[in-house]
Amino acid sequence: GWAYHNVPGLSLPAHRNDTEQRARFIAEHTSLQDRSVLDLGCAVGGISGALAQHGAHVVGVDYDEESIAVARSLDAPGCAFYALAITKDNLAAMLPVDVCIWLSQWQWLLKQAGWQTATDMLRYISERADELWFDTPLGGMASAVMTQHGLTTCDDIMRLLHEHTRYTHIINHG
Repeated sequence: GWAYHNVPGLSLPAHRNDTEQRARFIAEHTSLQDRSVLDLGCAVGGISGALAQHGAHVVGVDYDEESIAVARSLDAPGCAFYALAITKDNLAAMLPVDVCIWLSQWQWLLKQAGWQTATDMLRYISERADELWFDTPLGGMASAVMTQHGLTTCDDIMRLLHEHTRYTHIINHG
């Protein structure tokens, strides 16, 4: 099988090989020690595990049961993993949190559930997480659904976050 992102010590081939860099970037720009973190679309738990190494208490959620099984098998201290769809009902017991990590997954929610549900989830999360670390690819496999909704540039993503979250301090790290 394949993993979406690499995990140190895991020998599965991965589509992304920058897990440690992404986690390090987050850890360098926010305090994680003793903070609660929700990792939406955690896949095999690589970023979750790396953030836990910085002192966070991480809950990872992904709809893919095989990915969650791999994440659990890593036995990462400070992490718990759940095979669940990203819905308000499924996340209610896990919220609020200090930090939500939502990397490279929102576009799939948009594709599968539609604009209203995807933007409602952005608002819902923003009302229950002090910080949101968010990215969504503009190209690749999800580019058609992103383009269909006018999301073709980083400025479009910034507009999306300003219009559909409660956050006022939004930074584009490029």
